[in-house]
Amino acid sequence: MNKRTDAVRYQASESFVVGALLTIVGGYLDAYTYLCRGGVFANAQTGNIAALGFCIVDGNWYDVFHRVTMILAFVAGIILCNAVEHKLKHAAQIHWRQIVVLLEAILLGAVALIPHGGHDLIVNDAISLVCAMQVECFRKMRGIVVASTMCTGSLRSGTRQLFVFLRERNVEALRTCLKYYIMIALFVAGVAIGAALTNLWMEWSSLVCCGVLLTVFCLLFVKKDGVIL
Repeated sequence: MNKRTDAVRYQASESFVVGALLTIVGGYLDAYTYLCRGGVFANAQTGNIAALGFCIVDGNWYDVFHRVTMILAFVAGIILCNAVEHKLKHAAQIHWRQIVVLLEAILLGAVALIPHGGHDLIVNDAISLVCAMQVECFRKMRGIVVASTMCTGSLRSGTRQLFVFLRERNVEALRTCLKYYIMIALFVAGVAIGAALTNLWMEWSSLVCCGVLLTVFCLLFVKKDGVIL
């Protein structure tokens, strides 16, 4: 009988390092679109859907169009991610998630070339697409379900695990709670970094995310039995 080992190994896509980097990118992009691309949050669509209702009531049809295109771009990102997985799931040379990350980096590189102001609608649509691909592609971190582009789910799940710990003194629940809260802290760190660099470099600051995503691309070469944390 094989001895049980204490160390748990994860696929590179579920590692803490990959999850942390992607969460920082998620927070960064929120700051980028808010400060540089018209004061919107392109990551999660709840705000856009709510704003859509306000814009309809106000008769602000340009903003209605803007919100609708971001929502549709998010939908397109989910479809594109699943299409890449379906087409390349069994590819031998490269993992399908690497293709998704590479597409994200290319889109954010293109975004840097678009001056802020007149074409922000196109940029926000592109970033909604990127965030949809990311949240659909990377759903787990060290065995827990996470969304690297938003915090509501992590706050709910982490707090539920905190309650389980307080009620049952379940140490594993505390560990899971801390994982969720750490991801929230990393998202906030991404927002802070994104705010500082966007104020400094404006539209060009999206290139920082390109560098982080290319790092993730390289980390995904680590095999399932690798030692990535």
